[in-house]
Order: sequence, then structure tokens, then C-alpha cells
Amino acid sequence: MCSGKQNRKATTPSITDVARHAGVSHMTVSRFLNKSGYVKAATAARVEASIQALGYRRNPMVQALMSQVRRKNVNLDSNIVWIEEELVGQAHNAIAQFRDQARRRADELGFGFDTLYYVPGEFSSSRIDTILNARGTHGVIIAPKSHPSEDTNFPWNRYAAATIGRSLLAPTISYVMMHFQHAMSRALSEIKARGYQRIGFLVWEDSDSRSEHIPLMVFLRHNYQVSAQNRIDPLWMDGMTREKFQQWYHQNKPDVIVSSWMFGWNWVQQLNVQIPEDLGFVSLSLRGDSTGVSGMNVPIRAIGLGAVDIVVAQIQRNEIGLPKVPKCLLVEGSWSEGKTLRT
Repeated sequence: MCSGKQNRKATTPSITDVARHAGVSHMTVSRFLNKSGYVKAATAARVEASIQALGYRRNPMVQALMSQVRRKNVNLDSNIVWIEEELVGQAHNAIAQFRDQARRRADELGFGFDTLYYVPGEFSSSRIDTILNARGTHGVIIAPKSHPSEDTNFPWNRYAAATIGRSLLAPTISYVMMHFQHAMSRALSEIKARGYQRIGFLVWEDSDSRSEHIPLMVFLRHNYQVSAQNRIDPLWMDGMTREKFQQWYHQNKPDVIVSSWMFGWNWVQQLNVQIPEDLGFVSLSLRGDSTGVSGMNVPIRAIGLGAVDIVVAQIQRNEIGLPKVPKCLLVEGSWSEGKTLRT
């Protein structure tokens, strides 16, 4: 009996199968795939139709290898390394969700996946390079940092790279994150549709930086459009205490609070109010541990996949080092009804 892996291998169509199906030569299919020569439009259409009919998929490692062969820069290693700061507790658990999805995507695409944990300032650039080189690394993904910061102590010129969010302030590399403009706009739309009028916004400096200040900008635009009596300045949570939060609440009397994550939720629950009748609560970054709270779900799977896709595309194009034009992949979140807004 053949294993599942053997069956998949036996039935995987090749370029030769595509050529035979389309009635063209092997080289014609190769030129079409690599865009390395002229192929008539009618012939190209037949090749494309055969690719779709047979379910042909390019082998990512062959594609990357041939790109390197053409540049006379052959390297058979194929690992992607996830570089993550050593954290504990909730922050670690949140990042682990992204890491697990990235690992699955790398495996789907035929790449090895490894994790390198670090303490800020622990490794020199040469030490990091030695570790990554020993692991056969072609690309790296920089996990979200505990605090947004620059990272010049890294051999950027040696690897394809991407990061999640904007906690890496410099240098600028390609990154993937939630579409916070749409997320905040959707949250405000849901809030207004339920009759809430006085909207308060809790902001942490770290989360504001990670999201490129986008939720704050959307909220300030909202404040510009509402009447003066319903306008509430956002509350910066850095160094905030429960007493100061309660003072802000009683002074402004919001009927709903939006938080950049779950910040302030515990304090909201300690207020002498009925939720959601007297006070609503919305989070812009819900994860699996936020059951019952209304707000926007973080597209964890799509973000993890997207980070790997960015790095793999760079490897296949042999684009190593800091990009001339960094790319940003924005991923849509989804609304979670929860129980902390009126229906």
C-alpha cells in the first residue's frame, strides 16, 4: 500500500504533463511560466487552460533554486527563521498564535521553519548571522516586539525579511498587519447603529505606534464630525491607574468605550454600571481569549500566512537585504457581535 505522500507525488502533474495536454513543447511551457521568452497569445491561453485543468503548481524550492542558478548564486538551504523576543504570559500566547500559523504556511510551501528566541541586546550582529547561517536560513520573520524600537544590530543585508505590525521602527522592511482603518471604521459604524452617541477611546502609546496611529486618526476624524457636547478626547493609558481611569470616566460620561485591545476592560467591569445597557465596550483586537467582548477579530491566520508569503516571494525572486520599496500587506479583520454592545 502506498502512503498518502507517495500518492500525492505520483499524481502531481509536471511541466511535461502540461505540455502534452496543451499540445506544445516543454520549452514553450517553461518560457510561459518564467516569462523568459515570447509565447503567442493563443498558445499562452492553451497553456494556462492546461495548468488550470491539471492543477499544476510550481515547486517553490525549484523556483527559488533556478532563480539562484540564473544568477550564479546557488544555495540549497531553505529555512525560514521566526525571530521572537523572550516573553511570558499573555503577550507570549498572542504571538504564539501568529507563529503557529506561519509555521503551517512554511510547511505548506515546502520550507523549513525554526524559531530563534532572544533577549534585547543579547546577540551581536555577527553572532546572529552565525546562528542563522548554521540553520540554513534564507529568510526571517521578525515577531512583534514588546515595545516598538529600532533594530540596527541585525545582518539585514544577508536575508529576505518581513515583520508583523509596526513594532520594528527602523529599518523599514516589508510587513503585514490588520487593516486598522477599516477595523476602526467598522467598530464606529456598529456603535452608532446601536444608538450610542458619546464614544470614548482608550489608547496606549505602544499599540498606537504598532498600528501606525491609524485607529487614533479615524477616531479624531469622528470627533471632528460629531457635535461638541458628544465629543470626548481620547484617554492615553500609559502610566494610567484605575483611579485616573475612573476620574476620566466620571468627568466625560461616555456611553461606550473603544479600546485598542483589551486595555481597560477590567476597569470597565469594576464601574458601578450595567454593561451594555449603561456602558458599551468594544475592542479593536480580539483574539481567542476575548470571549463575550464585542469588537474586531484579529485575522491571526491570514497575518501569519501573509508574513511567510512575503518572505517566500523575496526568496524566489532572490531579493535579499533591505528592500528598495518595502511592501505593506493589510489584512481585513471581522466583526464579532459579543455581548458588550446593545443589540
